[in-house]
Order: sequence, then C-alpha cells, then structure tokens
Amino acid sequence: MSRKVLLAFLGTGEYRVCTYKMPSGDTYETNFLLKAVASSVCRNWNENDRILVFVTCDAKRKNWENRFNQNGEKNIGLRENLAELKLEAIHEEVEIPEVVSEKKIWEIFEIIFNKLNSQDELYIDITHGFRASPMLLMTLLNYSSFLKQTTIRGIFYGAEQATVEEAGKRITPV
Repeated sequence: MSRKVLLAFLGTGEYRVCTYKMPSGDTYETNFLLKAVASSVCRNWNENDRILVFVTCDAKRKNWENRFNQNGEKNIGLRENLAELKLEAIHEEVEIPEVVSEKKIWEIFEIIFNKLNSQDELYIDITHGFRASPMLLMTLLNYSSFLKQTTIRGIFYGAEQATVEEAGKRITPV
C-alpha cells in the first residue's frame, strides 16, 4: 500500500516569520516553511502517511524543540508547530549525524533510504539544512525510485531571496 511522505531537513539557523505563497496561491505566515507546506499539501493525508524531518542534535535542540531565545522569549519549535495543524499524518523527527565526512554522508543516505517504503509518493522540502543535504536527498530519491519504486510528487523551496511586496506584505514564493 503506497503512502504519502513529506521529507525535509531542519537547519540550525534562526527561522524568521515569513508569509509563504504556495504554488496554489494560498499564503501561510509562519517561521517554518515546512509548516506551510504541510498545511497546503498534507491536509487530506491519513494516519498511514508521514512527515519526516531529518535533524542533527543541534537542529533538534535549536529548532525542533521549544526553547527560550537570548531575550528570554519562548520560541515554539517545529514539533509544536506541526502538532498545531492537527493533521492525521504522523510527523516525526529522524536524527542524523552532522555532515562531516564521507562516512557520515553514507550513514545519512542509509537512514533516509530505510525510512522509505516501496511505492511511497514523495514530497520534498529542500529549503533548509546543510547545503549538501538536499543534494544527497536528490541522489537518494533517484536511487529509491529504482529500488523501491518511489515517485516524486512535489519539490518545494522557499525562495526568500525572491521575496516581493504585495499589498504591503512581504511575500516569499514557494
């Protein structure tokens, strides 16, 4: 039985609030593009479907979990942001090592590949994470399409450098 799977890497940087404009034209104001993508793409998914967020220890601490910033203000992490959506699809963080060597890259490749099932329909957010990670993911997806007959249904990128002003609001295209 095929399932839908949204894959993304979570980075360690500061995630600023943006108004993301999806290809459908819908807009979402959030600091995590993945929340906007999940709101748009995953709203009719079921409990067999998955949102897999690949995190290093640092990314988990800085952006997956809630934490307090330097000003003592609470930053809501991606875990809680996704939970707020009340989607039927299950979201989970998948810990991966830091990309520091060829051996670690192969470990990450294996971790991600083992999370995929035969005939999964894949949606990918390549916006964040270490720059080598999306490239690794694209190679892995080609590999999984042959060995597990997975299919890519969508690739998403929050193009912050292409932000435009619309009706007095800064809009970031996806």
